[in-house]
Amino acid sequence: MTDLTLVFSQRRQVLVTGSPDLTLVFPPMFPGVTLPTDGDAGDVLTWDGDSWEAAPPGTSAGLETRQAGENLSSGRVVIIEGNEAFYFQNTNIAHKGRAYGITKTSAMAGNDVTIQIYGVVSDAAFSFTPDTTLWVGEDGEIFSAIPAGVLVQKAGVGAENDKMRIDFSIQITTN
Repeated sequence: MTDLTLVFSQRRQVLVTGSPDLTLVFPPMFPGVTLPTDGDAGDVLTWDGDSWEAAPPGTSAGLETRQAGENLSSGRVVIIEGNEAFYFQNTNIAHKGRAYGITKTSAMAGNDVTIQIYGVVSDAAFSFTPDTTLWVGEDGEIFSAIPAGVLVQKAGVGAENDKMRIDFSIQITTN
């Protein structure tokens, strides 16, 4: 029997490792579906509302490419607006609940930026203490203390060395 690993994301993606064709039965809102995979480790599948579709070869789970709506640095939390990435601003109430991912690359406005939307992300500038809760400040910067602003947005949890686990599960309005 072949081992199977499925990693589900909030973005309706699944990473399949180690299994040929399989059928999953989802909760009643989804019918039973057959995932289109040949069993190669690292296959990324995305649910489009009707069926699972395999991502192009070389696609990594949790990574997306978007156009930068402004100049962006790596290792920052962004929102998506008009299909473009902008820094999350904890001083802008309109950003509540909109933290989308963390930039893996830098980009000038109008160019492509790679964004990690779930999982463990690394950046040379990260130096967080493991198991420390991390928060988002102005311009998407990530801090180990809650920065001042009208929003409190959790970014994740520090991991070893230059890594953190993405977790946007807490959003609080302070006024």
